[in-house]
Amino acid sequence: MFALRLTTKWLAAALFSSFASFALPSIASDWEHESAADPRRMIVPAPVSVPAGKSLADVKEAINKSLAGRRWTGKETAPNVIEGTFDRKKNGRIALVVSLKYDTRQVEIIYKESKGLRYEVVNGEAMLHSRANGWMKNLASDIGRFLAR
Repeated sequence: MFALRLTTKWLAAALFSSFASFALPSIASDWEHESAADPRRMIVPAPVSVPAGKSLADVKEAINKSLAGRRWTGKETAPNVIEGTFDRKKNGRIALVVSLKYDTRQVEIIYKESKGLRYEVVNGEAMLHSRANGWMKNLASDIGRFLAR
């Protein structure tokens, strides 16, 4: 009985480690800074490349569609700059504000400010709630998807 348990546990561990070593490296990441050590480390999305032939109007439309699709609000604050705000519960208690700078080559998402997301600088590194990192990542992904159409 002991040998059977040991064998079953060993088999499960071997299968899991085989799966993990196969599946984990295949997960692509286009993030500039990624840290498994501290999940609160702010992760800045890499600039989204704009495909050749897209106009400024196409890029702006992709940004606005992406913002609306994820329940963000957007307003143009300067030429080729849109300020995106995600107010999670629509009450201002948990909010993230980013600046989206764009041209016909790329779209850059820049953290501007937040509320209720535990932003702080620790040892020279910006820390932010991991959900906010996900919101920025999803926004960058959606912009890339809309631009590819």
